[in-house]
Amino acid sequence: MDKASPNWLVPIAALLGATFAVVSAAPTQTRLLREVADAPNFGSTLLSTAFQVGIAAAAAIGGAGLSAGWSYQQLPLMGAAAMACGLAGTLILTWLDRRRVPASA
Repeated sequence: MDKASPNWLVPIAALLGATFAVVSAAPTQTRLLREVADAPNFGSTLLSTAFQVGIAAAAAIGGAGLSAGWSYQQLPLMGAAAMACGLAGTLILTWLDRRRVPASA
């Protein structure tokens, strides 16, 4: 067994990645549909499209990393960086949402 790649970390990383992906989907959908309450069909379409664009972008970025000389073992670092960016964006948007003053009815 190669000491440079601890294989026992793979299932843990996969579980954590899947957990964060699933946990973030419902709040994202709820927030989006709340923001576009006047056009819920548009909001649902936008959400689905955004997820598909994210999947395609990840494949393109991974391919670009491989073309640039990254090894397959380094690709998860790109995914971790993308997850960190997503988390930072979520925290910023949550902070901005909480600062928003609700409109008077």
